[in-house]
Amino acid sequence: MHLTEMIFDGPTPIDGYGPGFFRINGQVHQGGILLLPGRAEPWRGLGDWDRFLQSAAQIDVVFLGMG
Repeated sequence: MHLTEMIFDGPTPIDGYGPGFFRINGQVHQGGILLLPGRAEPWRGLGDWDRFLQSAAQIDVVFLGMG
């Protein structure tokens, strides 16, 4: 099988996910995350709107998983 490694210049790659975690750019993040250009930040969910609103100018699309 031929594998081709992907090199990302812009968007941060989401490598995988599972129960309670995301693997982003090779690093595991437990719990919810706010994925912004070049970084992933912890997000406590719907009660944590301040962090979300502070980053609103950088957000084009929102994917919200509820379980």
